[in-house]
Amino acid sequence: MKAVVMAGGEGTRLRPLTVNRPKPMVPVVGRPVMEHIIGLVRRHGIEEIVATLHYLPDVIQDYFGDGSDFGVRLKYAVEVTPLGTAGSVRQAAADLTETFIVISGDALTDMDLTELVRFHKEKGAVATLALTRVPNPLEFGVVITDGAGQIVRFLEKPSWSEVFSDTINTGIYVLEPEIFDLMEEGKVYDFSKDIFPQLLAAGRPMYGYVSRNYWCDIGSLDQCLQANEDCLAGRVQVDIPGEEVRRRIWVGRNVDIDPSAKLTPPVVICDGAVIRRDARVGEYSVIGPNTVVDRDAEVKRSATMGSVYLGRGADVRAAQIARGASVGSRASVGQGVVIGDETQVGEGAIIKPGVKLWPNKTVEAGAQVNTSVVWGSRHVKAVFGPGGVSGLGNIEITPELVVRIGEAFGTALAKGDAVCVSRDGSPAAVMLKRAVMAGLASSGVRVYNLETSALPLTRHAIPTLGAKGGVFVMARPSSPGGVTLKLLDARGMDIDTATERKIETMMVREDTRKVPVEEIGQVSYPSKILDFYRTDFLARVDVATIRKRQFKVVLDYGHGAAGVLMPSMLGALGCQDMAVNTAPDPLRLSRTPEQMREATEYVAGMVRAIKADLGVIFDATGERVRLVDNQGRALTGQQVLTLFAALATEGKPAAKVAVPVTATSAVEAVAGAVVRTKTGARALMQAAATWQYAFCGDEHGGYIFPAFSLGPDGLFATVHLLHMLALAARPLDALIDALPPADVATTDVPCPLEAKGAVMRHLIEATAGKNPILVDGVKVCRGEQWVALIPDPVQPVMHIYSEPAATAGDLVDEYRQVVEAAVQIGAAEQEAAAAKED
Repeated sequence: MKAVVMAGGEGTRLRPLTVNRPKPMVPVVGRPVMEHIIGLVRRHGIEEIVATLHYLPDVIQDYFGDGSDFGVRLKYAVEVTPLGTAGSVRQAAADLTETFIVISGDALTDMDLTELVRFHKEKGAVATLALTRVPNPLEFGVVITDGAGQIVRFLEKPSWSEVFSDTINTGIYVLEPEIFDLMEEGKVYDFSKDIFPQLLAAGRPMYGYVSRNYWCDIGSLDQCLQANEDCLAGRVQVDIPGEEVRRRIWVGRNVDIDPSAKLTPPVVICDGAVIRRDARVGEYSVIGPNTVVDRDAEVKRSATMGSVYLGRGADVRAAQIARGASVGSRASVGQGVVIGDETQVGEGAIIKPGVKLWPNKTVEAGAQVNTSVVWGSRHVKAVFGPGGVSGLGNIEITPELVVRIGEAFGTALAKGDAVCVSRDGSPAAVMLKRAVMAGLASSGVRVYNLETSALPLTRHAIPTLGAKGGVFVMARPSSPGGVTLKLLDARGMDIDTATERKIETMMVREDTRKVPVEEIGQVSYPSKILDFYRTDFLARVDVATIRKRQFKVVLDYGHGAAGVLMPSMLGALGCQDMAVNTAPDPLRLSRTPEQMREATEYVAGMVRAIKADLGVIFDATGERVRLVDNQGRALTGQQVLTLFAALATEGKPAAKVAVPVTATSAVEAVAGAVVRTKTGARALMQAAATWQYAFCGDEHGGYIFPAFSLGPDGLFATVHLLHMLALAARPLDALIDALPPADVATTDVPCPLEAKGAVMRHLIEATAGKNPILVDGVKVCRGEQWVALIPDPVQPVMHIYSEPAATAGDLVDEYRQVVEAAVQIGAAEQEAAAAKED
């Protein structure tokens, strides 16, 4: 057999280690990862290898040559432009005329390739994928197989609600050459996104082999250090360089170790290293070739590459140091520090934990470095969450971070494009808005400064002004001290996940556009934005019909910008309004759930006191609302959602509505054409953008009317309801009482983050044959009852929704027990795996 080693990886998340070397050349226990992979392939009797290269190919070719020094015959296929995982292998098709193996050159494993090939041939497969189970499958491709191992579904880099298994694709395949029939030479193809789905759709035999062997995708700096530790602990079978002179102490050739030096196993001392008097090399350390550890220096749980110098009395803890770097006498290098090639750290300098120093940098003697020294600033992983960029203001979401987000967002756009930027009135939003504007301008993007605004107005302004995007900075609802940045596209919708990943990648690579001073984006202040919004808003309702009713409305503006916009709308509609919490108060924009309940009760009391037609409670952004009917009854989100669905489709048989999988079944009872989406505002906005729906909404007060806006708008939802009430000539309570019951109950079950993948796998197994709905999480219907289980994307809980609440208790208990049992099984599996490794 022959093997293809995919070695084109750039390793952006391993920077600064990969600035001067491709990812497969990052060393683990003193040898490049790719060398370990070639050794594994050779041990299983495969001696002919084709390596696919792209990033810094000369580094790999110079090291491995023709492969003869490593016991193999090695050829290379170099991509000038990236062709994807499958496209790169297609280049070597002429050499692959029989069954062959594809394996990643930048993941560490001791997988039994012989058994994998035997499994492939026994099944008569066209393609066999080596699979493994991991606690957190979010960054991998999830693969679902049936009882015989045949693959039935793929999901590439899912969200938690899409994780139907913790079994993931390792990037190791056994393939038949007929797969090349699906590819044209020179075109971009990906195995997971293109070739395997085609084979699955065609019903070709494709199997998954679940391996219990060690596998680690060295996709982050922490994983790189962990891989070294796993090798030294014996958790993975690799060829560790040197001779084991004492138990778990490996020493290479021409090494000079002073008798007074102390080595605490397990450690590796590579060829030519020098360990001087009273130096201490602690457990799980790798001292690279020709490295000098000077007198009284101490190294713990760290790895150095070649020709590194650690000065007298230097202290290095859980750090990684690249080739040719030096750490001066009495310098301190903290946990998680990464020092790039040829960087010099002066005497007595202190490098604080987590700092990364890019290659060829100099840290002066006695300096204290608290932030990374790179081409830009430091990298923050996983910038985006479910609702944008969120965290504690000035602690997690700092001006420095927000400037970088602005730079990356601007770089994703064309130079000279415009972006609308606005905020609520909170102090943190004032500060961070200025930071994001600076980042955008530095990338050559023009800024339309909308100053303080409601989020619906900002969404509307973007297409009105012809801008290519927007940023809204606000206090985080229900989270005092928290802030959120929402990044918007040219339609005023939240940007999609692909754009989020693109921005994060640019931040990781420090690869943002810096324009000359004469091209810095200018800031302007558009006028009449409120007038444009108001005109478009009122054109979408029957003003005369609403004016005839002379509605009385009680409104709680929550101290937000809706209190500036809404009064003029209601005045034009002839409504009498009584408003509370109208004055902007930057310190009261976030309200806890208890404060929202109190606000609702207060509005309900006012509605009863003045015999109003409607009560409305706005969130601080103006996007979401809670409603109170004319009897002073607080309406649930499910009731209002059902009402809007009914009003949107009444007398319109062809009209469709979109609601999430967690919405009440009453929606189907009042609207004939209903499409279920994932939970979250972004899924509803994407549905609205297809222009197929009269209404899109959720049970949390977010209502979208695509004819007016593709985003939630609490102001328009309120006036639209008044319009519908005027046309119906019936009070709100009568419309509510005519609706079918909307009785959805919710509960949460603890579910540790590392167990979510295993829990979703067990849920899929438990619901086999019950026709589960897998739009978002797992939903099971039983007669008129249903239960939906959706993992929280951030918190360690599983959300359980059920209907009817009064009778679905047994169904909820049944699946709560499934979740709890799966958590226990997952914990037991992890303990067993840990015990096996030990």
